[in-house]
Amino acid sequence: GTFPVIKKKKMRGTLIICLLSQFLFGQNNDSMKKYKVVNESLQYSLYSYDEDKNGKLPEKYWKKPEKRIELKNGDIGTIEIEYDHSNGFKLVIIKIDGFENRFHVIAKSALGELDSEIIPMPSIEWYDLPKETDLYEIELKGKVVAYGDVIEFKLNHDYINLNKSNEFKYKYKMNPGRNQISFYISTGAETSTFDNITIQNISNVEEKIFKSLRENNFFKFIDNNSITKEEENRIKSNLKEGYFYPPSFDTYYDVEGESLVEDGFKWYLSGISKGLMKRDCKVEIGEEFQSYNPNKKSKTGEQYWTHWIEVNQEKEIIFQGFLGETDFTQIYFEKLVDIINKSLKSGNRPETVKLIGSYDGVMICLLTDKEFELLKSICTPLKNKFIK
Repeated sequence: GTFPVIKKKKMRGTLIICLLSQFLFGQNNDSMKKYKVVNESLQYSLYSYDEDKNGKLPEKYWKKPEKRIELKNGDIGTIEIEYDHSNGFKLVIIKIDGFENRFHVIAKSALGELDSEIIPMPSIEWYDLPKETDLYEIELKGKVVAYGDVIEFKLNHDYINLNKSNEFKYKYKMNPGRNQISFYISTGAETSTFDNITIQNISNVEEKIFKSLRENNFFKFIDNNSITKEEENRIKSNLKEGYFYPPSFDTYYDVEGESLVEDGFKWYLSGISKGLMKRDCKVEIGEEFQSYNPNKKSKTGEQYWTHWIEVNQEKEIIFQGFLGETDFTQIYFEKLVDIINKSLKSGNRPETVKLIGSYDGVMICLLTDKEFELLKSICTPLKNKFIK
């Protein structure tokens, strides 16, 4: 007697839930139909649903597998949700067969029938690509293999021209040690590839450069007139990584911009003053003063700040102005360089401040123009940027 009534109510509830689900998450009339990924390039993040639908996906979609797995051509699954992207094309959330919680977002156009041909991803057919080399510079050669026209091709973020056969040549300057060279290809078939190759530099470039640095007296202000074995190993280790980055030796000073601005101006100047005094330059560092003027504010409410330091009985203004309206790092760096150059000039020294890019900052180097150019030529195989 009651069975038909209960069944009727259950079906009605199920119908309401289904209609509500379609309204909230997009319609999918063939949820049991199997699809195959034929263009893995057109993947999107699950967050795109939140952005385009202004909704929130149920918790099950955010349960990630233990190991992150990218969606690949040939993967098979069923469509869970279908919705419109803000740029006017269809996106779907597909559940991959064989996994409890592998959900991916991909353009619907990137899915095909189970017997559909997979669109091949663009790749490179390399010509005589070496795994290792002892050459300073090599020429990479190859051919881009792609389905459809190549729209963009880059090696190490450089745009590369292709001939009519999609062939290319690219000269690459080898750095010491392991060289990772990235490439990116995109096509008119909406496929793309981002990958890299690795070539090992097996030359003993660190030994050659270290020998040249020593022979040309680039460590002349070292203590006790002798480099320790530990210092030598440190220099060679950095050279092997691709950087001229020695201990100070009262000539080379690594300056980190944020530290300089926050509270490091006097500290950096005091460290560099030792090298200046070794060159018979007068450097007397006195009082440092910082103050805010609460009665003086900019239109945007920024406070007026004054920062100065005494050097050789002279007040050197490091910064004077409103906070937040300028590039502090550049101003502080330029002032530090200016004070050092004043000291060198007053001591009638031939050196001036030279700047060399290091790992994550800039090295202030006390060198002559001739020394700077010679150091630059010795360090040609390295990654350092010789600024001026």
